[in-house]
This record gives sequence, C-alpha cells and structure tokens, in this order.
Amino acid sequence: MSFPVGYSPERYWNELEIHDRDLDFIYNLLLEREVPLTTLEMSEAFIRYRLEKLEKEATEAEDTSIALYLPMETYSVGQKVLFPVFANKVGEVVGIRPGENPSLGTFDVIEVNF
Repeated sequence: MSFPVGYSPERYWNELEIHDRDLDFIYNLLLEREVPLTTLEMSEAFIRYRLEKLEKEATEAEDTSIALYLPMETYSVGQKVLFPVFANKVGEVVGIRPGENPSLGTFDVIEVNF
C-alpha cells in the first residue's frame, strides 16, 4: 500500500479529512444496502474504499510522467506536478523565483497554477 508522500499510515489515518466524495460513498453505500449498517460495518467499508482509492491514485501517479511534489526537488516552468497533500491535485509550474529566507539557504519558490 502506498500512502501520499510524507505520510505514514498512522499519520494518514490520524489526520484523515472527510471530503464530499467520501460522504457520497457513504450515502451510496446506505442506499445500495437498503438496511441500517453498524458503525463497524460502515467503518470497514469506508476504510476499504479509501485504501482502494489510495491504490488507484498511486498506480495512476506511477503511470504518468507527472512528478510528485517534493520541496527539495527542482522544477521547471511548464512541468506538471502532483500534490498528494492537496488531494492529489495536479498543477503546472508557471513561475520560479529565488527564495528569501537566510536561515534556509538557497532555494527556489515555484508558482503553480491548479
């Protein structure tokens, strides 16, 4: 199982945020089953759903030439970058400028259009 860059399984599940598409999954699950589900049954179904989603996203990221965003990497204008911490949104680098923080040393700041 592959978790978003910078996330251990513990961090991923502890910092889990519920999105509209997660609620859609739960509503559809209840409609499909047509019977009340226990908290355990809903939890198991939701966890399976999220794990399948993570697996699919990891496979898609591997199959493309889109780079995963890592702060220490260098990017170029026009390059597409995947941001796992932003629900795997893909953005395009549209600008680069030198960073301005003496305590961090030399680095570039990228401007990304989502």
